[in-house]
Amino acid sequence: MKNDFLKYPLNIEKILRKKKSIKRELLLNSENFIKKNIAILGGSTTSEIKNILELFLLDNGIKPDFYESEYNRYYEEALFENDKLDKFNPDIIYIHVTNLNIVKFPKLTNNEKEINLLLNTEIEKYKSIWFSLEKYNCAIICVIHNNFGTSKMTGHLGSALAKKSETIIELEQNTVNKDWITVHCKQSRNYAFETFSFEVNDYGLPLVVDDLYDPLKSNG
Repeated sequence: MKNDFLKYPLNIEKILRKKKSIKRELLLNSENFIKKNIAILGGSTTSEIKNILELFLLDNGIKPDFYESEYNRYYEEALFENDKLDKFNPDIIYIHVTNLNIVKFPKLTNNEKEINLLLNTEIEKYKSIWFSLEKYNCAIICVIHNNFGTSKMTGHLGSALAKKSETIIELEQNTVNKDWITVHCKQSRNYAFETFSFEVNDYGLPLVVDDLYDPLKSNG
């Protein structure tokens, strides 16, 4: 049974105010939860993110056990020996970072070589996190734009991610119905999913459409 507070449209203020009672109710309504260990490595405070995420997972039959890094210690906890994280054995690792976690932005006076050096430093930082966490056999999900007019990912970061990705999913505007977004499995080392389209409803939620995704671009 879905909790009324977690139905759209959401009232975030009420959810935050009543989060403890909502959690108690959700725990009483079901005993057959799927259990998942979720590690949150944060570049900022993540306690409220964890609390809200827990409510929506419980509402969908998933009972999470959380590991939270110390404040802004996502890099150190990912890279260096971490017995607590090892014992936790995460099923999912969520790295919560923003532009505020970029160590050094380029200046207007920097030349192209200096800018590329700064960019590559950031890329190498996140690549080292990626490789260090591989031992947990967790999926790492990244979102990046394509270059305009092509299907190639943007910049050095896009090229690096493409080479290391197990699966690449591409989204584009449907050519028949401009209100639809079509989702392709561009590359997969395992089984590819079938192409489909979705639209966004009045609450900002995606809904899969039943119609053929795009007859003009179908390969038959």
